[in-house]
Amino acid sequence: ALSKGQSLCVGLLVPTLHWPLMLDIVRGVAEGVETSGYALMLYSMTRGDDSLRDFTEQIVRARQIDGLLVVIPTSMLDYLSLLYHEGLPMILVDDRGLKPGFPSVAPTNFEGGYAAARHLLDTGRRRLGIVNGPVDFGCNRDRIGGFQKALDEAGLMLDPRLVRHSDFTEDGGSLMVESLLDGGVEFDGLFFCNDQMALGGMQRLQQRGVRIPEEVAVVGFDDIPTAKFTTPSLTTIRQPLYEMGHMAATLLIESLKGGTLPAESIQLPTSLVVRGSTSGSTPLANTSPELLRQFGS
Repeated sequence: ALSKGQSLCVGLLVPTLHWPLMLDIVRGVAEGVETSGYALMLYSMTRGDDSLRDFTEQIVRARQIDGLLVVIPTSMLDYLSLLYHEGLPMILVDDRGLKPGFPSVAPTNFEGGYAAARHLLDTGRRRLGIVNGPVDFGCNRDRIGGFQKALDEAGLMLDPRLVRHSDFTEDGGSLMVESLLDGGVEFDGLFFCNDQMALGGMQRLQQRGVRIPEEVAVVGFDDIPTAKFTTPSLTTIRQPLYEMGHMAATLLIESLKGGTLPAESIQLPTSLVVRGSTSGSTPLANTSPELLRQFGS
């Protein structure tokens, strides 16, 4: 390695290992690197600027890695883009719609939002609400965009009084559901832009005596491991987390062995996973003909 001026090591930079999404991505990366002849160095950014300074000095400038995989870099995009344009091969796993200026592997967020709305409509729901994540994340704009398209095709409007913005946490989802319930506008379906908010929201609905899915159907986004163990189990849009990590690692290794990195973002398909939070009885049997005419059949 020294004679060739290479470390034969690739880095994986993550903000934290506590996020429910992280395990499957890391597993995909690790298994993508495993038989390549390269080692994998994992580095987390739990100390903010201090972590970034140490990473720059100890890893990047010391040439301890030949290439870098990055998961959800939050505010680091400008710095990472600079490293890429200075010659460090790099791929971002899940760009969250931020258009980083270097190669990335991401899920089909727009199509996922569309599938969530289409499923709620197919179960007979007509008064749909959304609990969105941080508004500065492009992935959330894409998910809502797909959701809106499905409503438009059904001849329905998204009531702005049934839209809330939160922070991707269970507490945030719970608080937003409380706000919706106290807002005085009826709803029979909710789409949460991630599963953690959905878990908190479902708990608050049940605490307030709302039956899921009989009165309100719930769809999340991610398919984190906990989703299948809730009561009822959570219908969600599955992100191909393992596949994204594995593909990113494979593409990076190929480029280090003489190939070329993709010029644009590669998108892997999301998929609908139907569980108990939307299956079962629908609200249509108890809905008045007048209300059905107002919001579509």
